[in-house]
Amino acid sequence: MKPLATRSLACLSILSLALAACSQDSPYPILKTTSPAADPPKATSADDDESPSSSVMAPEEVAERAATYLETALVDGTHAVGAYDGQEYDDVGLTIDILWARLAAGHRVAAVAPIVEWLASPEVVGPYTGEVEDGVYAAATAKTGLAFHASGLSEQLASKQLATLMTLIAADGRLSDQSEFGDYSSPIGQALGILLLVTGSEGEAAGKAAAFLASQQCEDGGFPVAYPDSGETACESDLDTTALAVDALAVAGGQEEALTSAITFLAKEQGADGSWSSFGGPSTNTTALAAEAVELDSAHAKAASRAREWLASRQNDDGGLPVAGEGDSDPRATAQAVLALSGQGLLGVLGLVPAG
Repeated sequence: MKPLATRSLACLSILSLALAACSQDSPYPILKTTSPAADPPKATSADDDESPSSSVMAPEEVAERAATYLETALVDGTHAVGAYDGQEYDDVGLTIDILWARLAAGHRVAAVAPIVEWLASPEVVGPYTGEVEDGVYAAATAKTGLAFHASGLSEQLASKQLATLMTLIAADGRLSDQSEFGDYSSPIGQALGILLLVTGSEGEAAGKAAAFLASQQCEDGGFPVAYPDSGETACESDLDTTALAVDALAVAGGQEEALTSAITFLAKEQGADGSWSSFGGPSTNTTALAAEAVELDSAHAKAASRAREWLASRQNDDGGLPVAGEGDSDPRATAQAVLALSGQGLLGVLGLVPAG
């Protein structure tokens, strides 16, 4: 099956760190996780409330079962396939998420080598990053570079993606797209780009990009899912975006005030049951991302532990986890959950630690 080398591919697949709801007019997704359940009540102090039931198995064991489930989501052991408007497509973004999850769960590099080989093929990475179509997408370039780096099997390709990303840094530090469709870069892509810059020891560039990201912070400490239009002043914080921004700011260094404010914002949003919510109800994806972020501050270690217990309690018999608090297993949500349940997180998979 060939990847969709069109705007639809970019919309569906560039940033599948979260379940994406795409706009027909934009090649980038709005990263959200749909959930029909009601919001859990907020804890008066998330770190002081009782944890979910401890009757489930240990988070690390849940992570291993979930990673095994993810193997079944791959076609020929190499890649994930999605569907949009009745048409199947090779989902590069989800494939990378599964790669990270399996590495986090301790799967040997040799076991994931077929995934990396598939990702490295020109007919896959080229259309995904936009290089063989209409330009270059900053977020996709960063995400593929991080995938190659994490595997340890394609450092040459990781370096190539890093070099391309360096050409996309604007004077103000924004990592911008070069595309005939316009610049649809986003705070999520900025965060991924910062992570790649740090893995490549591009400290000055990472610092510049981190300063730009920090400048987009909302008054409540969170970060928006998209950059504001010209003249727009409203800033609505998004939990998934904020969690990834925390990862990026932590490893880049130099933005301690913004980092602390973002972690505090996330901690205040945790529900009494240990979960975080998106689209009106508990979200597996958002809980996983937020747990990884708040744990970077030792003061919130208990909050992260409660989140992992909540995630562990959601596991289905097939080993996967649902998008929301219950339901059929979803590979995208499961991949994010594995990163948190394993205790590795995305930073651990990438071999990164907070600056300072």
